[in-house]
Amino acid sequence: MKSLPIPTIYGLMCVKNEADILIETLPKILEWCSVLFVIDNNSTDETQKILGSFGPNVVILGTLRVPYQEGFKSIGYHYAKTSKNFKDPDWWAVVDADEVYIEDPRNFLKNIPASYGRVSTNATEFIGLSSDVSLIDPKSYKYYIPLDWAETRFFRNTSHIKWKSFNDNGFSGVRPSFYERIKLYHFPFRAVAQIEQRISDRNESRKAANIAWSNSDFLDAEQLLVDYKVNLRRPVSDGVCFGHSAVNHYSTRKQHTSMWMQKLLYVLKLR
Repeated sequence: MKSLPIPTIYGLMCVKNEADILIETLPKILEWCSVLFVIDNNSTDETQKILGSFGPNVVILGTLRVPYQEGFKSIGYHYAKTSKNFKDPDWWAVVDADEVYIEDPRNFLKNIPASYGRVSTNATEFIGLSSDVSLIDPKSYKYYIPLDWAETRFFRNTSHIKWKSFNDNGFSGVRPSFYERIKLYHFPFRAVAQIEQRISDRNESRKAANIAWSNSDFLDAEQLLVDYKVNLRRPVSDGVCFGHSAVNHYSTRKQHTSMWMQKLLYVLKLR
């Protein structure tokens, strides 16, 4: 059987004050991401220094000293599209600094039929750092939470795809979502000082850009560590699993057949 080509992926990231974990996640990201285009959102820690230490595959496009908007990531898209130094990728990826994929996304994406243009996540979140040996090791945390919702992170590059401006929250002109989810670990709540900084940063953006961010809607780190999804937590010591009901918020009835029909069509295409 002929092996399928490995797709090229360009990453789009906007980052703020993630130096503690970025030093561990960046090498993982660059294993599958050919070029990572980054906007710094006025970090006050060592984030910019760490980004600059990873060579030409991390393209730092500048610093924005205004409250965060999701559309900031479009700056990397437009830079890549207008520059003569970069060929079009097969896929675009929206990348967060505190996430690690369980498998190489290229191996996941290469098997997706051309009729599909989006891939969403099936994520498990970790909370309560108990060891700082590694911030991206699930065993370093007390609890995990299998999430019951998804975010679309990979977008097939076609002649119709667009991210018009940073006033828009994402791509338009994208083909329907693939029904399978790609698994990742999310490490948003680490040390107390990091959680305090995260709450402060997100409260600032919530007021300015009307972003919900309910997972940071707490008075301080102590309250978050006690109250955040306390009824859904499971101890990491029991072993980590993923949720089974991740919902893709980009899906619409006009774009998709039913889930079982998508699976049937996918199986028939493989024959």
